[in-house]
Amino acid sequence: MKRKPFLFVLIAAACLIAVVTVQGVLAQVTPESALAPAPTLFPSPTPTALPMRIVVSDAVDPIAAGNPIVYTIGVRNLTGQTQTGMTLVDYLPPGTTFSEASGGGVYRDDGSVTWAVPSLQNGAAYAVNLTVDTPADTPGDTVFTDRAAVTWTCRPLVGNAALCVEGALQTTTIAARIIRPPTATPTPICLVDEAGNNFDAATALTIGSAGKYALICGNDEDWFKFNVPAWYFIDVSLTEMEGEFDLSLSAPAGPHLVTSSHTAADEHISYRALSTAGDYRVRVFPRAGTEAQGWYHPAGRGLRQEPGPARLRPARRLRRRRRDQPGRPGSAPAQPGPAGRSAARRDRRVRGR
Repeated sequence: MKRKPFLFVLIAAACLIAVVTVQGVLAQVTPESALAPAPTLFPSPTPTALPMRIVVSDAVDPIAAGNPIVYTIGVRNLTGQTQTGMTLVDYLPPGTTFSEASGGGVYRDDGSVTWAVPSLQNGAAYAVNLTVDTPADTPGDTVFTDRAAVTWTCRPLVGNAALCVEGALQTTTIAARIIRPPTATPTPICLVDEAGNNFDAATALTIGSAGKYALICGNDEDWFKFNVPAWYFIDVSLTEMEGEFDLSLSAPAGPHLVTSSHTAADEHISYRALSTAGDYRVRVFPRAGTEAQGWYHPAGRGLRQEPGPARLRPARRLRRRRRDQPGRPGSAPAQPGPAGRSAARRDRRVRGR
């Protein structure tokens, strides 16, 4: 009876040791790599944000030669901590000249503009504008490249400070010029139907008619003629002139009568023909010293007036009254007055019955 408890205890201890030993082996032979994906020879890189981002943009692209280029330069702090003591530098495109910069930018002789960037917290941004001028004779399709960079103090290792730089660029293209061929200047020529060039070769112009004649031959002048009866008023005008032209009127026998000459205005002549009838001449010619050429519009008309003798009747009636005054030496006998003439008429009518 005393051996059974000892044997039971011995068997139980052996079983417990076996279980512990098996569990330890399983823990050692189960590899952790069996739960992970198989390794690759060229793993894909994980993209990371720039610690300090800088962007340069232009307002208009392309631009015409001679127009200014306005750049906007922006900086954003993505370092995860507040940054101080940063410097922004822009290098002007070769061939351009500095015009102005916002934010206190300072232009330097090496063709750069420098800004002292204020303290930026993580995620904060800072922006400035820069204007440069382009030459007016820049060929089309020329590309101007602007470069900018920001520097700040970075610490890749504890206790070891280093200067980091991040840069960006922007290109601006000069628009291709549209070259238009020059407009050819027409060669002045005398038209076939042009008016005569002298007094004897004057072109007939019917009073009341109007037309256009060319005056485009350098020292050319035009002559017109039209028949005007005696005692008519002559009215001639010159309008729609493309140059400074003068207007003159000559009598049928040739003497010059009157000239109209007004700067930057129409020309007009009004003249009474008196007792001289015939072909009056109108001359159109460039103003002296102008060498004017171009088109003009002549017009003329004649206004009928009373015959000249009718205008003298009042004077003859006045002289008749003076002769009839009684008592004047050498005057003719007085004629019967209105009463005497009426009585004589009655006597004749009575005798006639």
